[in-house]
Amino acid sequence: EILQATSDFVGMADAEGRIVYMNRAMARLRGAAAAAPTIADFHPPWAAERVRTAGLPAAQESGLWRGESAFLDAQGNEIPVSQVILGHRQDPGQPVHYSTIARDITEQKHAEHHLWTLLKNYQDLKYAVDESTIYAVTDLDGRILDVNARFCQVSGYRREEMLGQDHRMVNSGHHPKAFFKDLWETIKAGRVWRGEIRNRAKDGSIYWVDATLVPWLGEDGRPERFIALRTLITERKQAEESLQRREAQLEILLRTSRDLNMDLEIPAV
Repeated sequence: EILQATSDFVGMADAEGRIVYMNRAMARLRGAAAAAPTIADFHPPWAAERVRTAGLPAAQESGLWRGESAFLDAQGNEIPVSQVILGHRQDPGQPVHYSTIARDITEQKHAEHHLWTLLKNYQDLKYAVDESTIYAVTDLDGRILDVNARFCQVSGYRREEMLGQDHRMVNSGHHPKAFFKDLWETIKAGRVWRGEIRNRAKDGSIYWVDATLVPWLGEDGRPERFIALRTLITERKQAEESLQRREAQLEILLRTSRDLNMDLEIPAV
């Protein structure tokens, strides 16, 4: 009664692999199929080969085989299963008979596939971030917990040099204290801060970043750490500064030209 009531697939086969017993769950797989099925009739070809070459020999030698395979339902659809095959003899020297218990692991396989897809998407996203974005994680005191290779490449510091330090190591001194005070007040309040920051690399060179600082909130809604995402904008800032210098030079030139024209103006008679 227990075997008949379980949702697991339970069956027994003789030494030639002919099924001599199956519970209701296993019988439902057969549907209206012909009588006297064999072990192979329940498996798709690849799983039947695994059972034939690995499962049955192991059950003969050690009495037990455990692994993943698949069953076929009445429509020919594959059902992934976790299967155990037991080998036993009624009397010493007699041929080995087999018992099997298999559990449907379709949901588990779907979950594994979903997890694999998530991991693949995460790896693709991480690769894109590492190639394009300067990334760092800090604790609540601003000490660096993690950085990516892009940050090391741009700043000139090794990862080992940066861990445990704070971002003052790349501070160029360009921004006033009020600038960073506003930054910290914003993210400690659990809000996102965005802005442009001028930094100094290890070799003394200047680089600009477009920064987004995101608080990582805990279950209580308070920040637990901070994630800094930065995009390098040095070329753009250099172009803006060059344009500003040209505009200033042009303004000086125009002012000088107007003053010169006024000096040369001939008084009316």
